[in-house]
Amino acid sequence: MALVYPMLTDAGTVELQPGGNTLVLRDVSSSVDRILPCLRRFDQPSRSLRIAVQIVSAGAAEAGKGPEPQLSPDVLARLRELLRYRSYSLLGRAELEVPEGHATAYAVGEEYQVDFRLGKLLDGRRLNLQGFRVLRQADDGDLKPLIHTNLNLSLDQPLVLGLAKTESSDRALMVVLQFLDMKTRTARR
Repeated sequence: MALVYPMLTDAGTVELQPGGNTLVLRDVSSSVDRILPCLRRFDQPSRSLRIAVQIVSAGAAEAGKGPEPQLSPDVLARLRELLRYRSYSLLGRAELEVPEGHATAYAVGEEYQVDFRLGKLLDGRRLNLQGFRVLRQADDGDLKPLIHTNLNLSLDQPLVLGLAKTESSDRALMVVLQFLDMKTRTARR
């Protein structure tokens, strides 16, 4: 609206229809011809963006002999660098492809779900997750919220959220989020 309104003649009108993400423009043809190229440059289609989510259990005790956790070496190294826990176990992993501006809900592992509304890509490197929630399925089958916040993710930079009863707890739940470069991910497959 702010882009179009100054370009209208005195007889012109512009109306926003948010439900359809539509502008209705009425004016003389010369004004419309001048406004349309500006709108085409401004109005870009939504892109699908890829986000990796990992739910990780962390413990103070050394893990028993057995297979290494199913975490990527980069994520495992980052968790060990940041946190005092000695063992990490992957509870669930998902890679989501979500269009800008859309809400999504996705099961991660057997007990967890994430949901959020994806904001617009900023500067080609930053992404906002609005109303980001992590929920866990309780014994009664209901989903109970564990985290509810807004987040900003930077391209290819893992963000780690941790939940523990106290700072000295022997166990914690970690949520690792990463906004993935679509070109890089496609090339890795």
